[in-house]
Amino acid sequence: MPKTFIILIGLVVMAIVYVYIPSINPGSVEKESSNNEKSGKKIDNQNTFVKPEYVWKTGDGNSLIIKSEIAVQNKKDPHILDLKKVYSYSNLNDGTKIELKSGKAIYNRQSQNIVYYDKVKIENKDVFITSDNAEYVTRTSLLTLYGNVRVKKDKDYLISDTVIFNTKTKNLKFSMKDKKKKVYGKKTKN
Repeated sequence: MPKTFIILIGLVVMAIVYVYIPSINPGSVEKESSNNEKSGKKIDNQNTFVKPEYVWKTGDGNSLIIKSEIAVQNKKDPHILDLKKVYSYSNLNDGTKIELKSGKAIYNRQSQNIVYYDKVKIENKDVFITSDNAEYVTRTSLLTLYGNVRVKKDKDYLISDTVIFNTKTKNLKFSMKDKKKKVYGKKTKN
């Protein structure tokens, strides 16, 4: 009798998870079948998530929240998600919020690393940063911005190829690909 009861409970739980929940919340998980414009190949049966939100603890102990309009699961690796219209934020220990927006991102749910691209914009207090790309690696707590990096605070600004921000130590490192070139900046008088 107990085995039959456990199997019955298991079947009821499966019916709720796979039938009832999707029926009351249609659109939370959909199957997408569309044409890939670049390759012309058809993408079949990819899981598409509408307005997903992912939360995890970063290396510095803060929570990072990642939201997007659409997330498409990679066919070859289900841990990889292609995100569109991405908004991420974290409330820092000093009480401020750091916000990051980009047109697209690739998020690895297993490693919790994320690569942002397509008009990356970061804002914290009165500091504004733009770049072509940004990559956050959880294991090292490093946020690396690269490609046309511009940092602006009030009327002061810096231009660099790469900026590496350690979220634990709060240290910034600016660098140029070409060692003959220098990071350019302008500081106004206080």
